[in-house]
Amino acid sequence: MPTTAPRILLILPTDIETGRGILRGVRDYARRETRWVFQVLHPHLVDWPLVAAARPDGIIAHLHRHSLAAMVRRLHKPVVNVSNVIGDRLGFPRVGSDDAAVGKVAAEHFLERGFRQFGFFGYPAFTHSRGREQGFRDRLAAAKCACSTFATRPPAGTRPREPWAGLDERVRPWLHALPKPVAIFTPSAERGFELLEVCRQERLAVPHTVAVLGVDNDELICELAMPPLSAIRTATEQIGSAAAAVLARLLAGGAPPAGPVLVPPGEVVVRQSTDVLAVHDPALEKALRYIRDHLERPLGVAEIARVAGVSRRRLERKFRQTVGVSALQEIRRRRLERAQQLL
Repeated sequence: MPTTAPRILLILPTDIETGRGILRGVRDYARRETRWVFQVLHPHLVDWPLVAAARPDGIIAHLHRHSLAAMVRRLHKPVVNVSNVIGDRLGFPRVGSDDAAVGKVAAEHFLERGFRQFGFFGYPAFTHSRGREQGFRDRLAAAKCACSTFATRPPAGTRPREPWAGLDERVRPWLHALPKPVAIFTPSAERGFELLEVCRQERLAVPHTVAVLGVDNDELICELAMPPLSAIRTATEQIGSAAAAVLARLLAGGAPPAGPVLVPPGEVVVRQSTDVLAVHDPALEKALRYIRDHLERPLGVAEIARVAGVSRRRLERKFRQTVGVSALQEIRRRRLERAQQLL
């Protein structure tokens, strides 16, 4: 590698899937377009001597706190921010998820499942959380639905890192007071993991009483949750590639983007925490649960009607009236959803 290759400092959280996905995107861009060399630091562990010693030509950083932004500003080098914890007040170009679109995806996921009562469990001090909540609320308002937000406060003196050490105990009475069944959106996988543990401790049935959806499909976190957590997939590799493209433009003397570069979210990866339809009909609920549990083998409508304890004609009428499709169409939809998840 020539000694003149640009040195790029990557300050990214390698312990979570979001950071690793951005790294993959930067790597892929560099393989196609540049001959960069890299140094990687963790944003929660850096200090000024480490940053200064890197002597980078350019920086891509998860600027989640003002003190870190001040460090990279002292370098007087091109910087691209890939965090929306603080927002766009730092003066650096930003590339990240379209948070309003993330909230809209969450609302549509729950509305498609028949929910009419909603909650939000987030981080009010963080810009990305507020953006995701607003997108969620806007889509629900269009469907004439309201949303109850848990007004959590970060513990005094803690750094903006999730999950918090310790739980705000007010969440327990808030959960019990919500009308059921309720669908709760959380702005991260870690937050969803935390909420599912509270539901388990409080003996609130998931997903039939409380359905929970997170963001950033970190498979380890989502699969360790009890039950496994559904999550919206964010296009982190695309964010990394776009951030690298912006940095390359800055290094070449080009102008920064006029505003933040926003990347739309992907699909919902459905796991058990939202794998339900909010129905109040015992026979239909039995039928839907049987379909979910036996997708790996051929299913007939007569068999499902027998399990539900109703006639085939009555079962079809229930599906049409409540789910909006026939029983056979619902089987096909669930199989397609399962195939997408496996892919």
